[in-house]
Amino acid sequence: MIPLWVLITALGVLAIWGATIIVRRSGQASRPERPLEILKRRLAAGEIDGDEFEALKRSLESV
Repeated sequence: MIPLWVLITALGVLAIWGATIIVRRSGQASRPERPLEILKRRLAAGEIDGDEFEALKRSLESV
């Protein structure tokens, strides 16, 4: 039979590990997209064409 303190320690380690994963994932999700990333996503989705992408990219770089 597993001693109680081993079981409690294992549960504590699992809880800390799980909390670490949750915090890391939530930190990634809350990072706002950069303007160039938005442009690339819009180009990939077909919302804008290559010429419009380049024009908007130059406009962002001049700021």
